[in-house]
Amino acid sequence: MRWGNLIKSMITGKPCTHAIAYITSLRNVPIEDYIHEYYSVERFKLAYQFEVNPMDDKSQWPTVSPNFDMKPPILVRGAGRPKKKRIKAKG
Repeated sequence: MRWGNLIKSMITGKPCTHAIAYITSLRNVPIEDYIHEYYSVERFKLAYQFEVNPMDDKSQWPTVSPNFDMKPPILVRGAGRPKKKRIKAKG
């Protein structure tokens, strides 16, 4: 297993796709033993047990103050000559 996949599986709690393919190819091996309980149906039902009322428009959105001055990012032009914005003909 590559380090990226190992770290990803440690963070997410899910094995990588190669590991899932191998585990599911084995007989009489429950995949639930290899996946975190966070991804279980019981946890899903707990998360969505409450009713969520829809909002009609932006006027119902709560106003939130982030407690800091939010400014757009500073746009920095990349180094080098800018690329041309045209599609070359094939002929």
